[in-house]
Amino acid sequence: MSELKKCREVLGLDQVAMAALLDLHPVTVSRAERGETALTAYRETIVRFLVAGGRGEMDVRAEIATKGPIYTLSVLLERYFSNI
Repeated sequence: MSELKKCREVLGLDQVAMAALLDLHPVTVSRAERGETALTAYRETIVRFLVAGGRGEMDVRAEIATKGPIYTLSVLLERYFSNI
């Protein structure tokens, strides 16, 4: 299983929501999960941080929809950095 797919499952997201969170096209997420393309180094790092930080009680999809992907990403990354 790719790290990106694992991240999506940890966060409870579909490919469209994951694409919004990483500022990608949904097809790019699909292709990256199948190993047909690679994410940039900084996106790979973000994915690893998101997997390690988890989502806790947060409904990530709802946060993306209501508060936007930038705010949601910052909250998720803060969760990771507050646990190290």
